[in-house]
Amino acid sequence: MIDAQGSRLTVQRKKRCAELFTRSARYEYMFWDMAWTEQRWLP
Repeated sequence: MIDAQGSRLTVQRKKRCAELFTRSARYEYMFWDMAWTEQRWLP
């Protein structure tokens, strides 16, 4: 499904998708790192 949809995207749109994926992966890493090291979220 992803391959089929991805083949229809423009180069600019593919770049934006890659940027969003990278950002979400970074946030997920930060979440699990905080959980592993038992850090607290400061409001």
